[in-house]
Amino acid sequence: MNFPLKIALRYLFSHKQHHAVNIISLISVSGVAVATMAMVVVLSIFNGFSKLSEDRLSLLAPPLQITSADSNVISSVDSMNDVLSSINGITRIEPIITHQALAAVQDAQTPVNILGVSDTFSESSCLKSVIIDGDDNVGCDSVYNYAVLSVGVAIDLNIRPGSFKYIDIYVPRREGNIHVSNPSSSFRSESFIASGVYQLQQDTYDMDIIILPISSARNLLDYDENTASALNIYTSDVSSVKSKLNSVLPDYNIKSRIEQEENSFKMISIEKWVTFLMLAFILIIASFNIISTISILIIDKRPNMDILRAMGATDGMIRRIFVFQGWLICLAGGLIGIIAGVVLSLAQQFFGIIKITAASNANLATDVYPVVVNATDVLIVTAVIIGTGLITGIIAAGKKVC
Repeated sequence: MNFPLKIALRYLFSHKQHHAVNIISLISVSGVAVATMAMVVVLSIFNGFSKLSEDRLSLLAPPLQITSADSNVISSVDSMNDVLSSINGITRIEPIITHQALAAVQDAQTPVNILGVSDTFSESSCLKSVIIDGDDNVGCDSVYNYAVLSVGVAIDLNIRPGSFKYIDIYVPRREGNIHVSNPSSSFRSESFIASGVYQLQQDTYDMDIIILPISSARNLLDYDENTASALNIYTSDVSSVKSKLNSVLPDYNIKSRIEQEENSFKMISIEKWVTFLMLAFILIIASFNIISTISILIIDKRPNMDILRAMGATDGMIRRIFVFQGWLICLAGGLIGIIAGVVLSLAQQFFGIIKITAASNANLATDVYPVVVNATDVLIVTAVIIGTGLITGIIAAGKKVC
């Protein structure tokens, strides 16, 4: 073992002549431990919220989605299906139509995004599980066209399933001239009855979406049956299938669930690492106590230093003893904090000790604080502890041993 490190280990556990050194050392270790524990716990909480968002998105968003890189639509759905059917791992392919529109119910109006889906959309997704009123019927019968509304649209239009109020959806005509004398002729429209209202608790999906039959969406937009805004790909082997799709469809965008909502997850990531930097700064401030500890320890061990010099130790070697001493104090506090943080986080992750309370728990996506321990985060915190300890030790030792 390195000689300075061996001496530093003896100093860490040996009796000190000044009792204040033990107290200050304990304070230093405690400060680093608390800051480290907070870092592990907070990073795990952000991981939990990110995982919760991904799980909620999986109820409606497909595992993979194909969109055109240079157009708003895919104009050759049949030929695309021929290509995709040859790829192993794909269980289902569904075209969708998306477009902005205006929805109106009597005097209420609101801008919406229509989502035209196939008859098997409810079967492929988990739409039924997020319906909070009515049912998941998206389609037509002999009398009505049915649509499913997001909770935001239902509130804006003041409508609910069973009211049998017609929802008129308007989109500008893609072809033809605008008649100034008759502006309404510049729009195509269809009427729908609300069969259900869903709430995913994700703003992207809850604010302004109306789910329609894809045939109705195509009719509104003058699209033929070979046209789609995107193709939803359902598979259990996302990474492998995505790699294959990128190779056979180089001119198309292939996006996973997280990439489909890139902005939302990017914000969570930014918040996570900004919080991490703030806690790292608190850790650095807490580690300043180590400087006081080392300064007093140098005074306490002055006779030992003279003996070491008499035995041939250089000032550089003695300085390294106290650098290692500061590093060991920081590492001890960090190790305690990491263990405590991981234990607390795992307890919350598997047992849900801390609950989330609200006026109506039915409106909550989860009734416990979501926590997920990530080994990479623990390694990053460990690296910060090691780096902070070494820097603090170097500053603390300085030239005080001379």
